[in-house]
Amino acid sequence: MAYGPDWRTLVLQDRGRWDDKNAELFPQTSKLVQKLQIPSSECFFAVQRAHTGNLWIKCGNETRDWEEKKMLIMDTSFMHSTENNTDEDRYVLIFRFWHPDLTVLEKEALQFIFDSLDNPDQIKVAQKLLAKRVKAAKRKPASRGGFGGGGFGKR
Repeated sequence: MAYGPDWRTLVLQDRGRWDDKNAELFPQTSKLVQKLQIPSSECFFAVQRAHTGNLWIKCGNETRDWEEKKMLIMDTSFMHSTENNTDEDRYVLIFRFWHPDLTVLEKEALQFIFDSLDNPDQIKVAQKLLAKRVKAAKRKPASRGGFGGGGFGKR
């Protein structure tokens, strides 16, 4: 994982899966995160090298100073950047969370996509299952629920 030339990372969890080898390097952190059931899709340590600018983090239009032993939550879908113009490297533990509005099924679907990136054969299995479902659905009469009449169907 790379975030720029001044950053280095060590991944504990990536795309919803734990890296057992790296988690063994930080057993207390890994166990605590799993015990607390933090709804993360990624968990990793990152270091920003010294002398890359002032010590701050910007997300969207807001800039904040880094504070030791403090937690900061931000939405990385906004443009964001950091600088570290101190004499010391900056170490942080970063989590990426599942969006809180995702359903369990949506998380499972995303996890399937993530896993398929590592195992393309999984897509072939899914295509066969989908073909069976489509064939079975064609045999069933159409329901009247859903998109009839305008607006969105009921969930």
